[in-house]
This record gives sequence, structure tokens and C-alpha cells, in this order.
Amino acid sequence: MRFGRLASSLPLVSSFAFVFGCGPDGPGRMSTDGSVFGDSGPRDGSRPDGSTDASIGDAGVPTDCTPSAAVDVFETTYLVGGEVPFEAEANVNGVLVTSMATSVANYPNLERVSAFLSKTGTASGLATVSAMTSSASTAFPIARSGSGFLALFDEHAAGGPPHDLFRRTFDANGVPQAADATSTVASSDNETKPSIVLRDSGYAAAWLDSMDGVMTALLDANGAVSGSAQTAAGSIGTTSIFSVYDVGTSARLAYVMSGTGMIRGVTLCSNGAPTGATFALSESASSGSFEIASQSDDAALVYQQTEGGGTAAAMFRAISSDGTASVAEVPLHGVDDEGFEPSIATFAGGYIVAFRFDPPTGNTTLRVLLVATGGTVLRTYDVIDPYPSTGRFRVRVSPDSVPYVVFDVARTLTVGGSVMVSGGAVRAIRFDCQ
Repeated sequence: MRFGRLASSLPLVSSFAFVFGCGPDGPGRMSTDGSVFGDSGPRDGSRPDGSTDASIGDAGVPTDCTPSAAVDVFETTYLVGGEVPFEAEANVNGVLVTSMATSVANYPNLERVSAFLSKTGTASGLATVSAMTSSASTAFPIARSGSGFLALFDEHAAGGPPHDLFRRTFDANGVPQAADATSTVASSDNETKPSIVLRDSGYAAAWLDSMDGVMTALLDANGAVSGSAQTAAGSIGTTSIFSVYDVGTSARLAYVMSGTGMIRGVTLCSNGAPTGATFALSESASSGSFEIASQSDDAALVYQQTEGGGTAAAMFRAISSDGTASVAEVPLHGVDDEGFEPSIATFAGGYIVAFRFDPPTGNTTLRVLLVATGGTVLRTYDVIDPYPSTGRFRVRVSPDSVPYVVFDVARTLTVGGSVMVSGGAVRAIRFDCQ
């Protein structure tokens, strides 16, 4: 049983629009990147990441979730805007974190690194994914695969510019595999800011090309481009904030519209090319980042909205199976509260959301919510109280329905026994839900 069902108040877009311009094969069927739950019970759980379907608690709603103590995944001396630039993804063994950072021992050398936190709370320590230090962006997204994880990142090619896009695989325990350490996903102009999402037999991806704007492509199970990369700029214009998502019968590309801050979407064909008219995903302007979590027949968007007077709100909006917004967006807290940098993942047929919660009185906290598909908040947990005034969050759920909240905290670190530097740590909390 799901947390709730969507009561669509908007007309569905004709599926003919999604086929037009895609060629004879029509739009490609994309799978979910999380557990799938339907009204009639669990469906077939065969997906390339090995995830399975299992309902939790009465009526699909966990009766209670107990957070573990926060555990350090790694420390770093590298911050961007006071935050550690990291991404995270979970599997049945634990949670993998990737970052452009440097360990205290390797200060001040900047690297692409990874660390794995097991389900039992044991951190692997930092592993070097790429020792190159000329990255054009901090983006280092991860997706689950059948045997582990796949990550994308940009670096200078050997010998210098331009920036190319590379892929790296990890085993089921988060250990980076060396065989494809320098495999190129794209190489023409400067290729930066990759985004990736799991699909049936591989992945959908997008990245920023310095000449052509946002590019989209389908990747095979090994992360190589299937066919050729497609230009999305003609459909979506100029933007540098975007993400691929996957719902219904097709993958989609969501992006922040330049000049307005509005979040919009477009459907991708079976060859990865955008097709049909773009559609609105937000009713108001985003302050930058957003996340979308997808299930078999619906999805949800969260983003930070900047309101009058400069206050911030964490917003939620349900997305229907045709990829478009289906009901009005709703704030995830009271009108006098503020919410920053929300993150979302599918969980037990609904969603789990984490964000920095700042009430008008009392402490700022790291707030975690269980949310129904239509946006109703079912459970609330303030797991770090108080929480610092800045922070980045990623909430991720393993295929066996174990939620993790990964976040960063600022720290003053000692290097070489005497040098004090401003740094931070990435930490994680596991939720045990009944």
C-alpha cells in the first residue's frame, strides 16, 4: 500500500506528443531508481540495481523510524560556499559518497575522492578516484548499477584542456574499479556538470557543453554513450542547472529556466533527444538547486523557493506519470518557518525528504519528513538539534528500504600537527524503520 495516491487536478498531456520527433522506436521505457509499490501490492522487482519491493508497516506507512547516531564518512579541507561538495547513493551494503575534496593527510592537493559507509556504520576511508585537480565543476553524481555504482565527473583530458566527461564504476562495497578510470563519456568542447539516472538497461544522462549547451544521452550498462549525444539547447534554451529524471514511459530533463528561476521539464526520446513542448514543474522561482525522486507511475519535486523579504521555503510538488506537475505545490513547513536545500528519495511508496529547518524561535535543525505522494507530511524527525546555519543534504534509500541522510558540517582541522585550516566533514545517519 502506498502512502497516498495522486488526485490529479491537471489534464494529462497526450502521449502522441511524446512520440512525435522520436523516430520509429518512439520514447524509451525507463525504470525507477527506487522501490516500486502499487495499489494492488508489490510489482515485479526486476531492475538493474537489484532492488526489490517490500512494503513497510501498516498501510505502507512506517509506524516509527529511529535514527542512528551520526557517523563520520570523511573529513576534508575543501569547501565551496562553506559546504563540502558531495553526492551520495545507497545500496543494500551501505551508502557511497563521492566528492571533490582532499584528505587532511593529502592537504592541500585536491582530488576526486570517494568513501563508503557500511550499513553497520563502518567508514572505508577516502579512496582516490582521480588525482587530476583541474576539474571545472564539483559535480560527481552517482547511480546504482546491478553490481555496484556508476559515477560521472569532468576533468581535463591527458595533456590539458578541454574538459572531458569520465565515468567510474564501483563495486557493491563502494570500492572504485580501476579498469575504466579514464573511460570518456563525451569529448568535444568543455563538458561539465553531469547528471545521471538509472534506466532499464543502463542510464540517462545530461551534461553542459561549452558550445552546444545542455547535452542529453542514453548510456549503456557500462556507462558508455548509446548512439550519439543529443543537443537540448534548442528545446530548453540557455541554462546551467538541470537534472535527468525518470517516470512513466520516458526519461525527462528538468531544468531551471534562465532569467526566471522557474523549473521546467521536457521529455526525452528513446535516443535521448528532447521532444515535444516543455512543461512547467514549479509554480514559483527556484533559488537554484532542486531534486526529483521517481517511482513507477509518479514522481515528486523538491526545491528551495525564495519568498518575499528574502525568506526561504522548502517546496514539494507531485509529478504524474506523463512527467508533468499534477497538483499544486505545497510548503513542507509552516508559513513562518524557513526550509533550505531540500533533498528527496522514494521510500515505502511515498517519499522521504531532508532539509535544514529554521523556525522563527528555537534551534535550527536537520529535519527529516515522511511525505505522502500528494505532499501530506506523515512523520517529522528533527535529527540534529541544533544544526549549523549552512549545510548540504542528500537523503538516499537502499533497495531494501533503509533510508540514509548524508550531510556536511564545518570543522576547524589540524594539519601537520600545527596548521589550522577551515574544513568540514561529511556525516551520515541511518534510519531503522518499523
